[in-house]
Amino acid sequence: MSSRLPETSINCRDANALTQWWKPVLGYTDMPGDPNEPGDEECIIVAPSTGQRLLIIEVEDLQEARAESTSIASTIEQLAAGQKR
Repeated sequence: MSSRLPETSINCRDANALTQWWKPVLGYTDMPGDPNEPGDEECIIVAPSTGQRLLIIEVEDLQEARAESTSIASTIEQLAAGQKR
């Protein structure tokens, strides 16, 4: 059995600017019917061939967001290993 992540997310200071940079690099496009606009705090782009999505989220404090992500990842790893209930 295989698994597939529906999307990958990135925290940044300017979601629209980073989205505009990544689109040509990855060959991704805006979600159909949901264009990314300047000032959007969350922008999502998609790979036309696979449907893989990249969610770019604007945050004020990158250090705080990184610490929260690390805590969540640690909890997920512990759950997967059967260490936490």
